[in-house]
Amino acid sequence: MEVGRGSSDATCPVVAIETWIKFGKIAKGPLFRRVTGKGKDVGPDRLNDRQVARLVKAAALAAGVRSDLGEAGRAEKFSGHSLRAGLASSAEVDERYVQKQLDMCLLK
Repeated sequence: MEVGRGSSDATCPVVAIETWIKFGKIAKGPLFRRVTGKGKDVGPDRLNDRQVARLVKAAALAAGVRSDLGEAGRAEKFSGHSLRAGLASSAEVDERYVQKQLDMCLLK
């Protein structure tokens, strides 16, 4: 999979990943890991599904997404599945390619 650079460092996904790798001192192993020690340390283990769900819910609450629902409604509505569902519904490509990408995610 290829990821293009953003128009500025502030919005560039490549710069974000490079910064994360440097901050986390990641030389090998999983890329997405739990942050510990009050946000100062990156753990060695990959994020699990529960941790991803908590991160998605916290991000939705912090961003004020669907503020019409209230905090409890938003916490119930958003999960790790929201990431895949959002990708699938917003992608502007032939649905066969989206399905192929989602199938690859499920196999991992």
